Amino acid sequence: MNRTFYGAAVLCCIFLASCTSDRPENVFFPSPPEVTYDRSLLHLSSVREGYRKFSRDDILKKIEGDTRYAELSEQARKSVSRLVSMSDDELRSLILPADTKRALMVHRKGCPVHGGGTSVYQPFGTSVDLSYPLEVRCPVGGEVYPNKDFPDDGSGWLDNRPDSPTKGERYYFLGWFQHWFLQSLPGRIKTLGQLWFLTGEEVYYHKAKVLLERFIEVYPGMDGDDLTYDGTDWGVYVKMLPTMWEGSALMNLVKGVELLLPVLDDGIIERFHKNVFRPAFEAYREKPAPSNWGNVWNAPFARIVNLTGDAEILDYMLYEHPVAVLPTLDNQFFRDGIPYEAAFSYGSHYMYDAKDIAREMGRNGEWIWNHPNMRASFTSYAELVCLDR
Repeated sequence: MNRTFYGAAVLCCIFLASCTSDRPENVFFPSPPEVTYDRSLLHLSSVREGYRKFSRDDILKKIEGDTRYAELSEQARKSVSRLVSMSDDELRSLILPADTKRALMVHRKGCPVHGGGTSVYQPFGTSVDLSYPLEVRCPVGGEVYPNKDFPDDGSGWLDNRPDSPTKGERYYFLGWFQHWFLQSLPGRIKTLGQLWFLTGEEVYYHKAKVLLERFIEVYPGMDGDDLTYDGTDWGVYVKMLPTMWEGSALMNLVKGVELLLPVLDDGIIERFHKNVFRPAFEAYREKPAPSNWGNVWNAPFARIVNLTGDAEILDYMLYEHPVAVLPTLDNQFFRDGIPYEAAFSYGSHYMYDAKDIAREMGRNGEWIWNHPNMRASFTSYAELVCLDR
């Protein structure tokens, strides 16, 4: 018998047997729990209700006498010292207009003079040096860009050198600075918030507020079409950052706002919700992402729902986008609990994301922990390791 025909016949028999089996349907495929969500919780009495509240006195008592916190506090002070030394106008200037071209790499070849683009993000790296605001310094030759020979008005410097191997291509000096500064901005605002919360020093909350207000002003106009990895992939990402990073960055910003809540008026919080949360959601809905790129947005969506009571975002998160919570739990975990991804490390993202979503949903997320595929995932990786021994 032809091997191909024989194989197809065997598969067909297996399929028919599985369809006609007398076994109860839920023996190997337990029914997922019902999605329960108390929608009365969506009705918030104020723009502050969804945020956590912290007691400074309780926290100071807890860390009093613990030398580890003194050391961490000093490290935090040093990490934002350059921001603290800047004027308000200088701080605002660090966030360029929304239509500035942003790039993860200045150019895939590296520096226009010294090259050095031998591996990802090289030679400039992924951290801005605020000693050179709105600039990037070549680690090979020490020169700083943009300059009079290599100007950049926000659209990149166009290489017109006659014999250049990159003639006709652009180098994104300002774009590199802007991308990596925006990437780090939520963490910087959170650190300033932590220092204000612990020390009560007004300078920290003031600088954080200046940066936050400028961000709220610029964020709505940002577009993923203005972001590139290396100048060759325009239009891939959702809005401000690469799709897989933006949701978590915005949630880091929420943590900073949460710490600053006592000194932020309701108007700022309302603008934060209107100018950041809705534009982020609408940008993602216009360009939804599959796989782990999209799944990492679910916990941020859950947090946004908690803060705004937005039922539209809730339904989208649970049911409607390519990696919505319910279909992902139902269909993107194998029965042995291993999530559906080419690499096991990336597969683990699904487990962490489900945990984060359940955490953000609080008691409304208990059904996630009871989902059979989620429960199977608890031991799946350990069983896989044992299998290899």
